[in-house]
Amino acid sequence: MEHSETINQIAAAVIAAQGEMGSAKKTADNPFFKSKYADLAGVVETARPVLTRHGLGVVQSADCDGELAVVETLLVHTSGEWFKSRTVLKPTKADPQGMGSAVTYARRYAYMAIIGMAAEDDDGNAASQHVNGQGQAPAVSRPHNRTNEVQMGAKRKAYFAQAAKIGVDGETAKETVKSMFGLEHFAEATLEQLRTALGEMKERAAA
Repeated sequence: MEHSETINQIAAAVIAAQGEMGSAKKTADNPFFKSKYADLAGVVETARPVLTRHGLGVVQSADCDGELAVVETLLVHTSGEWFKSRTVLKPTKADPQGMGSAVTYARRYAYMAIIGMAAEDDDGNAASQHVNGQGQAPAVSRPHNRTNEVQMGAKRKAYFAQAAKIGVDGETAKETVKSMFGLEHFAEATLEQLRTALGEMKERAAA
């Protein structure tokens, strides 16, 4: 992360804002197990009033670098101090819809990351949802036993079934979650990663 030459005032403002800021509400529907997730609009709606009270604002820009979607996020303070991050993602499809989906995904998590916001009910196991500076997320290890494998097998089937309902074929559904989280194999995907990928595909289908 880059920042201005001095950060004393913006750091104090961010700390004060974080003390008041609630978690992002999960108001957007995710058809996978009928759950909900925090979309970009919900994140901004929760954060903006608190940021404004403390002289903070977030500015984001989107661009393309070849086949990559690039989002720059700037957290600014009335003092002129700032923090800046850069998030790079590779869209699952090289078309305007795929690029738009990748940009929306990057904006949401970059916004949350730069102000230190979490979605409500997030915990350590949900860390697989958050992108790093290269647009990937760490895989979360889980106990390897027969019960877990059977359960995950059922979840994967449900993932494909829900993807099919929104017009996404199995191969695209696989590549979506692998690309979003930097996975080598689809079987490495956690339940949270499947949920997040399905939510992203739903956004793309609705665009």
